[in-house]
Amino acid sequence: MLKEYPDDETLHGELGNIHYMNGNRVQAATHFEAAATAALEAGRRQQAEILLGVLATLDRAAAERVQQALEGSP
Repeated sequence: MLKEYPDDETLHGELGNIHYMNGNRVQAATHFEAAATAALEAGRRQQAEILLGVLATLDRAAAERVQQALEGSP
């Protein structure tokens, strides 16, 4: 599905959940960051902020990138 919809917030979020539940923290962080980025691009700031909280526990660099994107968005 990601090949057809590479920027789909929901797909990335669900894949992040699956990886997180299976202990695959790196893959989970990758998908949560992609979901947060897609949420911001769609104007869903609150969703990106929620994902930032999860990212902060998984990957500090990814969390910082999302934080910077949040600071630069309206």
